[in-house]
Amino acid sequence: MKKNLLCAIALSAAFLTSCNIVEFPAGQSADCTETSDVPITFGACEVSGADIETKAGPSKVELATFKEFRVYCSKFSDLEFSTADSEVSSTSVFTSSEKKYYPFSESLTFYASNAASVTGSTISTTSIDRDLVWATASGSKSDTSGVTLAFKHAYSQIAKCSISGTNTTGGTVTVNSVKITPRTKGTLDLGTGEWSSTSAGSEQILTNNGSTDNDLWLIPDTYTITVAYTVTQGDYTNTRMTSGTVALDAGRNNSLAGAFSITESGITQVRFNVTVEAWSDKDVAVTFGS
Repeated sequence: MKKNLLCAIALSAAFLTSCNIVEFPAGQSADCTETSDVPITFGACEVSGADIETKAGPSKVELATFKEFRVYCSKFSDLEFSTADSEVSSTSVFTSSEKKYYPFSESLTFYASNAASVTGSTISTTSIDRDLVWATASGSKSDTSGVTLAFKHAYSQIAKCSISGTNTTGGTVTVNSVKITPRTKGTLDLGTGEWSSTSAGSEQILTNNGSTDNDLWLIPDTYTITVAYTVTQGDYTNTRMTSGTVALDAGRNNSLAGAFSITESGITQVRFNVTVEAWSDKDVAVTFGS
């Protein structure tokens, strides 16, 4: 029984739409007493969805740097495929330390991710330390040409933010701050891409100028956006709070935009309309005694 597993993967330079081949040579796996001579292959390996670009956060997953991922199925766990190539291309070869083959009469469901460890169909995270991608596929010995393995992004990101307000009774509305509390911990289902048991991190203040990238990574979900603003009309000022909601999808650079309208009916400037009595002439009789 051979111990080394060779897995060949062809990755196209157009990573988001490429077909990338991973091949396992024939042999008998250590945990299967009876296997076919059909190697387990992944006929198309890609990352779908918009790349998450970042300046301050984790590096995005792209062809040139996608050098390893790990796979779990019922016959093996946490099996890594990696390449020594300095830059990954369509000719790159990924290798692992064990050979795995399809059983004669059983299909296998694969769960793959670039997480630090893949020991089951779910993974739990305590922080966002990478552009986490995931994929799942099923295969059997009849899949001699390979099984499609399409990686998808697990996280979302907030890039630009542009929130403004108006007052129906006049004056100006100045947005002082836009805040969100991102969820950064949870359990990812590698079969569906759904998150569960999520928990929030610390509240974050977004740069609200419509042009600066916030580079804020978070678990996709529906979030509450809290806005602090000041209403000004003449010498009158008043600071208030409002909130809105936004749904953030996985694998998206989200640019937040929205406008709220308020009616500050109490905004009436104190003013006076002045008149001044005019002087008038009057003839007054003087009375004398006898």
